[in-house]
Amino acid sequence: MPYEIEVVHSLSQPALVRGGDVAHDGIPAFLGEAFGAVMGQLAAQGAHPAGAPFARYALIPAGFVIEAGFPCSPGVTSADPQVRVVELPGGELATCLHVGAFGQIAGAYQALEQWMRDEGREPAGQPWEEYLDGPEVALPRTVVRWPIKAR
Repeated sequence: MPYEIEVVHSLSQPALVRGGDVAHDGIPAFLGEAFGAVMGQLAAQGAHPAGAPFARYALIPAGFVIEAGFPCSPGVTSADPQVRVVELPGGELATCLHVGAFGQIAGAYQALEQWMRDEGREPAGQPWEEYLDGPEVALPRTVVRWPIKAR
């Protein structure tokens, strides 16, 4: 799939997440549990998500360390010790849209890495995936956002 890379400027955004170490085959179940736990904490405060659900992944030998949740309004807290407030970074973000199976999203990361090499840009933090559609959609849309160092 050809990917179009776009640079966007964004403000930092508080988010409520649940994290954990997850085996490759455990990602769908973990995401469902994490999104449910975060929504529960938001609902308990009368708050709502401030954007689409997202997840950040770090590769480990047994799978991934994942943070998954929703952007939220400033001041949101959590009474659940497994759910915490983090900040999605602002600044310049290299982004691309992946349309299709979640299992094929590696192509989007490869396109972003190649674009950074071609443009002489460097990562400025960990990328994350923003899910515009759920897994029930035949061709779900996922935006990959990767912070890059400013020129």
